[in-house]
Amino acid sequence: MKKILGFLGMAILIATMIVCNGCKGNTDLSMVVETLDISKLKEYAEKGNADAQTELGERYHEGIYGVRTDTAEALKWYRKAFEQGNAYAKYRLGICYDEGIGVEENNTKANSLYKEALAEFKKMAEAGDAKAQVYVGYCYEEGRGTEENWEAAFEAYKKSAETGYVLGQYKLGYCYYWRICVDHSYTEAVKWFRLAAEQKYVYAQYYLGKCYYYGNGVDKSYTEAVKWWRLAAERGYHFSQNRLGDCYAKGYGVEKSETEAVKWWRLAAEQDAAGLKFLGDKYYKGDDVTQSYYEAV
Repeated sequence: MKKILGFLGMAILIATMIVCNGCKGNTDLSMVVETLDISKLKEYAEKGNADAQTELGERYHEGIYGVRTDTAEALKWYRKAFEQGNAYAKYRLGICYDEGIGVEENNTKANSLYKEALAEFKKMAEAGDAKAQVYVGYCYEEGRGTEENWEAAFEAYKKSAETGYVLGQYKLGYCYYWRICVDHSYTEAVKWFRLAAEQKYVYAQYYLGKCYYYGNGVDKSYTEAVKWWRLAAERGYHFSQNRLGDCYAKGYGVEKSETEAVKWWRLAAEQDAAGLKFLGDKYYKGDDVTQSYYEAV
């Protein structure tokens, strides 16, 4: 009984420490940060949490989860995390210099950042860090800081996925879906996408919906496609918002509704210039909506 009470006391102490660290922005969010809602993510980032700052920068960079693309904001948060020595922020800044995103293109600086980040990722991965394993995979897949090696990328993703880490599961599913260093298998892709989707990872929810929509690796089901796209759309993922709008426009898996279709297309367009053009073209041509040159403009 004393032993049980001792364990309970320790659990309460650890929980208290986590809460307090969260207040100070020091909570280790590295394994869950990709699934946080934007409001909670901003809260942690503003308190100084480097994992949250890096993830917030990525969302501004990519224009995802209900955030409109803003390279200045992306750089701001990457740099805040980088100043705290965050390896993931170092990698993301490398991409910015590599592609001239918000900064002058500088491949030398980018490669230096990639190499430094990869060295850190490898050390962390060897110690069993599942997120670092994914980033080792990224470096090998894209040839960042090292020679391109898709076989090594696949193995890194597989190790991460087998620990139950959401990003590793998604990337492994992605490899099976697009035949990256592995025999093509929609069945395996669906298996790993589902595991990640059930952990609320919007990219996986999008792909799982796509598999159901086209009947890839599962029985075709517009209802299931809508279910998974809606989950991602409600968290602000613009690709799923566009797809959900399409389903309402055509009456696939839901009752046909131009109002609902336009609602979701508009939400997607608010995040992405390509989405804005997409909606404008639909109004201009009268494609799935009542034609309106006024709305198109």
